[in-house]
Amino acid sequence: MNKKLLLAVSVAAAAAAPLGAAHAATVVYGKINLSADAWDTQTSSQNFSGSKVKFRGATVNRGHNIDLDSNQTAVGVKGSEALGGGLKAIYQLEWQLDPTVAGGGSSATAGGYIGNGGGSKDVWKGRDMWLGLQSPGMGTIRFGTVTTSYKQTGKMVDPLWRTSLQARNLGLESPLQKGAGEDGQGRANRTIRYDSPSIMGAKVIGTYTMHSNTVNSGQNPYSVALVYHQGPILGFASYITNNHGGNDSAWKIGGKFSYAGAALFGQFEKDNGLITRSFGGTNGYTQVNANAGGANTWFLGGSYKMGRAMLIAEYGQGGLSHSTTNVKGVAVGMNDQTAYLVAGKYAFSRRTYVYGGWARVAANTEAIGFKHQDVLTIGMSHSF
Repeated sequence: MNKKLLLAVSVAAAAAAPLGAAHAATVVYGKINLSADAWDTQTSSQNFSGSKVKFRGATVNRGHNIDLDSNQTAVGVKGSEALGGGLKAIYQLEWQLDPTVAGGGSSATAGGYIGNGGGSKDVWKGRDMWLGLQSPGMGTIRFGTVTTSYKQTGKMVDPLWRTSLQARNLGLESPLQKGAGEDGQGRANRTIRYDSPSIMGAKVIGTYTMHSNTVNSGQNPYSVALVYHQGPILGFASYITNNHGGNDSAWKIGGKFSYAGAALFGQFEKDNGLITRSFGGTNGYTQVNANAGGANTWFLGGSYKMGRAMLIAEYGQGGLSHSTTNVKGVAVGMNDQTAYLVAGKYAFSRRTYVYGGWARVAANTEAIGFKHQDVLTIGMSHSF
């Protein structure tokens, strides 16, 4: 069924649905997030050919430009039905779209770390889509396309998530926090996800993917996370593997502490090959016995709220424990990098806020041909 037709049918169903106690009405929801982004890339004369270069898995364009970008603008439908005894059937269907190119797709590419990370601007793109069951005593289980526990914990420590300055676009978080597929990407297709009930602030999140590719049918990725959130303290540990053999996993720890309007947060990711594989794009995830690893990534940040305003600063690094070549033949030993940013947000309401800031991503060596990229953005987000 055409996605636009499916959405129209869902909206019609929401309008016609009875508002009975057993069946909760289908809810139409979404977020519109647009920003004006200026980027400037400084390159060296070494090893830089053409108009762009791959750096830590993202496309970095030469020169400078200003563009209007969509930052994971999305619309969806969700709802539930009471089945008795506290058990509920739950569902969600969500799509990503780009209002800046409404009426037709575009192959335009923004600066490498801006917006959606330099990808093509597709008008429609599937996001989390699942059917599940929920019980206060047993937790929640979902079947379909879901967010991995590895990605879920990553957004817990990013106050700029789904903006042009989100950590996963700046190398402050690894590419395992984004993308979609069946091999360890942030959004997992053909997957079962389980969220346990919270016990004294602690819960477990796990995902298991059933690979559709017959070549990799016995190599099903999975992720697991332990999350503790009680009052001002948030902490987590997570592990993910695409189960393809060789160096095929990663783990991380992170957390956040809040007090009197201030917050400190951070995350450390330890690579056993899967982060390095992600530098090669989608095909890199599926390589077996890849001789790559050590692309560790970490960042620290702080925020301070003053009324409706929030000030944010972050700093992080990504580097290898040894020099190597990844599965796409890229000398990732030259991909050591530093990133930092300063930004601010102002909430007009619970649903509408504006934001702006500046970030720099710099290579620790110019041998790859890339020195640094500066990003300056101002944007607005509205949820409905």
